[in-house]
Amino acid sequence: MLWGSQLTIDQTFSFYSAQLQTLGWVPDFGPTLSSGELRGWGWCKPRMFFRLAIFDPANYDRRGITDGAAYRVVFDAGINGTVRACPYSAPPFPTLPPPRP
Repeated sequence: MLWGSQLTIDQTFSFYSAQLQTLGWVPDFGPTLSSGELRGWGWCKPRMFFRLAIFDPANYDRRGITDGAAYRVVFDAGINGTVRACPYSAPPFPTLPPPRP
């Protein structure tokens, strides 16, 4: 869901980070940004992932955001289901065999 705020990007992140951690969410890897997004963060709980992404003002029109100029920051915040571990840790790189003689 899209939201607009008069807070700065850092204030928006700080608000969500504090509130989510108070509710038991764990900081997780940043989400993959989609077209028109500037910055993003993630938090998780078992089987859930909360995504916060800030939109790039230069791309508001590409995203269909018509009233973006009325806000200091426009962002997307929402929860998705996931089967990944929380917090996510990438699997190690596979060990390569030694070079052939």
